[in-house]
Amino acid sequence: MPAAFIANDVAHVTGSDVFGESVTWAGSTVTVIFDDEDVEVQLGEGVAQIQNQPTMIGQTSDFSGIADGDAVVARGVTFKVKNWKRDGQGQIEIFLERQ
Repeated sequence: MPAAFIANDVAHVTGSDVFGESVTWAGSTVTVIFDDEDVEVQLGEGVAQIQNQPTMIGQTSDFSGIADGDAVVARGVTFKVKNWKRDGQGQIEIFLERQ
């Protein structure tokens, strides 16, 4: 369980008045920091490829029961949960795949 000041900071940063935006997950609307950017992936021997890697960062408590394949609607586009990583301090980073 993160300290209260960390939970407050996470709630502030993900708020819609700062960086947050609303997405739909599991029938609920939650506020996250959504990022739909391209990243460079190294394939070995100096070869790189650009791939789309949409992600979102939110409060861990908002994503209780998250599972691979869950649908997320962000900016009117449906994504599928590929993987996620909890930081142990109240945040979760979720890696998505465009449907």
